[in-house]
Amino acid sequence: MIYTSLSERLEQYSTIQSRQLVPQLPIVIEFNGRNFSRLCKNLKKPFDDDFDHAFLMALFYSLKEIPSTVFAYQYADKALLILNSSKNSVPWMDNVVNRMISVSASIFTGALKDLISISNPPIQKLGDVVVETNVFVLPKLSEASNYCLSRQNQAYSYAIQQICLAFLLPKYGKAKTLSLLSGKKDFEKQELLLKQFDISIEHYSKSFYRGNAIYKRPLIVETSSGSVSKNKWHVEKDLIRFADDKSFVQNILKNGHDIYRI
Repeated sequence: MIYTSLSERLEQYSTIQSRQLVPQLPIVIEFNGRNFSRLCKNLKKPFDDDFDHAFLMALFYSLKEIPSTVFAYQYADKALLILNSSKNSVPWMDNVVNRMISVSASIFTGALKDLISISNPPIQKLGDVVVETNVFVLPKLSEASNYCLSRQNQAYSYAIQQICLAFLLPKYGKAKTLSLLSGKKDFEKQELLLKQFDISIEHYSKSFYRGNAIYKRPLIVETSSGSVSKNKWHVEKDLIRFADDKSFVQNILKNGHDIYRI
């Protein structure tokens, strides 16, 4: 009896300090590469298709391992999952934050390491792959949609900065390049690129400056009983601007899939 009460008492220490998310609210799981500026130093600049694809596929693998995921978004070494917990009566990991963080980080990091190791041509990295994870809830689905919009805006800012660095550093060196870019807004950086190098951000793939998304969409599938509509995971590398059609992400978050598009 003493052993049982002692065990229960010691168990309470970890239980009391285990924070749980508020149930029935949209959950965000963020993945961020740790020290990836050094890790990816030898990658192609300003954009490496092979590394971007590996990060995206690690996200794809992760979402299939984490229940209630309805939308995923990625750019560079940053990614996120949106879980609509109301879609599943049993919360993943009981909504315990530290468990969700450790397991999701392990899933994503393991998948990314495997993908990098089998990449052909090989991805040249400097150091070990470590991915940090953050988990939190948002008050409603509309805010989850706004969060995705905000992340896409960050993807654009990141892309224009990387293009500037790729062209300015060889010409001016680090000190002058940073001075030239200091305080400039995105459109001013674009003007600088056009003026000095005749380069536009639109010369690059949309996946670079708008990011990539993974979500379910209805597809017509032929079966022995005839044609039926099934919702299948889809990877979209030619994204619209979320700000131009806010209903795009909102519908996916609400319904768990996109609408049928001809």
